[in-house]
Amino acid sequence: MWSIIILAIVQGLTEFFPVSSSGHLSLLEKYFEFNKSEALSIGLVLHLGTVFSVLVFYQNIFFLFLKNISKYKNFILYIVIACIPTGIIGILLKNTVKNMIFNLSLISVFFFITAAVLLISHWICKNNTTDKNNNFSLKNNPDLLMSSLNCLTVKKAFFIGCAQGLSVFPGLSRSGLTIASGRLLGLPPVVAGFFSFALMIPVVLGAFLLEAKSINFSASYVSISAIKISIGFLLSFFTGLVVLKLLQYILIQDKFYYFSYYLFLLIACIYFI
Repeated sequence: MWSIIILAIVQGLTEFFPVSSSGHLSLLEKYFEFNKSEALSIGLVLHLGTVFSVLVFYQNIFFLFLKNISKYKNFILYIVIACIPTGIIGILLKNTVKNMIFNLSLISVFFFITAAVLLISHWICKNNTTDKNNNFSLKNNPDLLMSSLNCLTVKKAFFIGCAQGLSVFPGLSRSGLTIASGRLLGLPPVVAGFFSFALMIPVVLGAFLLEAKSINFSASYVSISAIKISIGFLLSFFTGLVVLKLLQYILIQDKFYYFSYYLFLLIACIYFI
C-alpha cells in the first residue's frame, strides 16, 4: 500500500513541476521492484488522476471556452495541430521507450537535457518585461488568458507538440519542454502553462487508450488490488490540484528554472548513491 501512496504523491508533484513524472516513477518502480506490466498500469492510472486535476483547476477557463467556442475556435485548432506530432512521435517510439523504463543511465541523461532546457529558456526570456507585467492580470482573467493564445500560430503549436512528443522518454519533462517552448515562442509564462496542461488532456487520454489494449491489467491486479489503484488515482488527483496552485505562483514569479538545480542534484544522487 505504501508504495502506491508514494508513487501517487510523486506523480502529482512531478507531472506539473518540470522534473519528469515518468522519470521519477521509473526510479521508484525499480526501487519497489514492480514488473513492467505493473509499472505501466500504475503509471497510466496515476496520469489519469492528474488529468482530472487539470480539468478541475482550470474549470472556469474550460467553461468559458465551451460557452464561447466560436470566439475561441483557434484554441481547438492549436490543440489538434500540437497533438499530431506528439501522437506520431509517441507511436513510433513506444516500443523503444518501454525498454528504457528502468535504464537509470539514460534517464539521467534525459534529466540533464530537461535541466539544460529550463536554464536556456530562462536566460533567453528573462528580460521580457511584458511577461512580468501581464502575469498577474492573466492569472485572474480567464477571458484575457484565452485571448492571449492568439499569439500562437499553427507553426508554433506544431513546435510545442514536437516538444511534447519528445517527453515520451522518461526523464524528459513534458511540462518543462512544452512550457519552455511556449516561452521561447513568445507566450507569457501563465499562458504557456495553461496551454501545456490543456494539451496534456488529449495526449494522456490517448496514451491510456493506446496502452490499455496491450497491458494485462488482470495480471497486474494479482499483486496490486483495485482498491490500491483507486487510492493512487485519488492521491495523484488531489496532489496535482495543490501543485497546480503552487505552480501558478512560480510561473508568475518567473522561477520555473529553479527546478533545473533540483534535477542536477538528482542526477548526482543517481550516480553516486
